[in-house]
Amino acid sequence: MKTHAKLLSAAMAFILSALAFTGCSSSNSQNTAATDTSLAPTISSTVPPTTAVPTTTAAPTTPAPTQPPPTFADAVVLDCTKIDYNKLGSVKVQSATPDPPAGETAYWYSRASIGDVVLQAVIPPFDATQNNYMTGALKVEVWCNDITLMGGSDSQFEFSTTTCDVDENAWNWKNQVTQNGWNTVYLPWDQASVTGDPDYSALTWLRIYDVGRTCDYAIGSIYVVPLSEVPPDVIKFLEAMM
Repeated sequence: MKTHAKLLSAAMAFILSALAFTGCSSSNSQNTAATDTSLAPTISSTVPPTTAVPTTTAAPTTPAPTQPPPTFADAVVLDCTKIDYNKLGSVKVQSATPDPPAGETAYWYSRASIGDVVLQAVIPPFDATQNNYMTGALKVEVWCNDITLMGGSDSQFEFSTTTCDVDENAWNWKNQVTQNGWNTVYLPWDQASVTGDPDYSALTWLRIYDVGRTCDYAIGSIYVVPLSEVPPDVIKFLEAMM
């Protein structure tokens, strides 16, 4: 019995000793792992370069399209080289004295003996509403043999739908005849004196007169030109006459 007790006591002592060794070893192992930094991953202290944000360049601003200038090419209201009028004694002349105005080959001649009316005619319908014509002015070459023989202040250039003094545009024009010979006369649409309600798409009546004249006149073809061609003093005078 004593022998068995000793063996049991020795076995127990051995087991306790083994357990104590294992716990110590485990604790040491954990402490070593906790303090050993050789196993920790290496963390780089270098900051990665920042990626540059691409800059955007604003698209160039496209200017608003400009309105094309009015087109007056071939804008002939009355072509004296093609139409022969003998109204009230006004006669188309192609080769005589005076010479035709620059760039022309003919004109209407109106002698003082026929009276105040220089030229009067029914003309082919002219549509002034197309091609921005009404933003411009009529242009006509006027010849006078002696400006001292022109009439008084009552002079009109009338352009109407049916007949004189009905649905018409009228301008005072003599102030632009300043010399013997050929003179360029401009008649801006926006400076006309308007009577009634003209149909600008079908203007068919033309009359030019100078009350009290004793001079001879010649009238060239009638055109439409841009307003920029009209001298400022002409516009100023016509504005004062309105």
